[in-house]
Amino acid sequence: MTKSCIAIVAVTLVLAACGQDQGQGAADPQSVSADTTISPTSVLQDMARVLASTEAYSLHIEKMFDEVLRDGAKVQYSGAADVSVRWPDRLHVDYGDDLSAKEVWYDGEQFTILDHLHNVYAQIPVAPPIGNALITLENDYNVFLPLSGLLRPDPSKEYGEGTHVQRYLGVHDVDGWACHHLLFRGDQIDWQLWIEADDQPLLRKVVVTYKEVEGAPQHVILLTDWQLDPSLTDARFVPDLPDDAVRAEVLPRNGDTP
Repeated sequence: MTKSCIAIVAVTLVLAACGQDQGQGAADPQSVSADTTISPTSVLQDMARVLASTEAYSLHIEKMFDEVLRDGAKVQYSGAADVSVRWPDRLHVDYGDDLSAKEVWYDGEQFTILDHLHNVYAQIPVAPPIGNALITLENDYNVFLPLSGLLRPDPSKEYGEGTHVQRYLGVHDVDGWACHHLLFRGDQIDWQLWIEADDQPLLRKVVVTYKEVEGAPQHVILLTDWQLDPSLTDARFVPDLPDDAVRAEVLPRNGDTP
């Protein structure tokens, strides 16, 4: 099969100041310093080509995210994840944050999702490849994985769909990496992506702003420890469940048995 072209974020898993719309304020960066001949879509496609040329990859994710409390207070939490992918049908995600801890395996036939805090797991049969399996997981079961955009077939569609503004903001720093800074604006969500500005254009940072949620909470994701074509054996993708874990049944949204 043809490997998926890969786009970024999570997750669930994906703004910053572009200047003020009214009154006196900072100028729009695009009008000041950005190279307007560079297309955000072309930068995404360059990243996709690099990742699509790999047999496998792994990376580490550090995440900070806001939660708006009932009284309007905005509280920031943090988390981390290790992700391993082997094309076309193997995936492992080990994720934990201040509020949750979950682990996911995909072995080409089914997703196994373990909630470590409650010692409960579920198994959902889904056909490969990974990108299509994730779409089924989201559409039919309302289950979203962090940075699932990395595994989707078309990055430009993934981040362009539902947005009415796409801007190239320039080359900006992320932890010492010079990165193309991209902005995608939609009615409900704004995305910022930072992709390395060299011959290995890997995603380094994502910021998502949920504009329709009170307080406009943000998710900030840093991607580090990229390993392209690591040696990933089948054992990495076999569920490692506690002996006393309790199985929960997961039905599709329509309630029918899969």
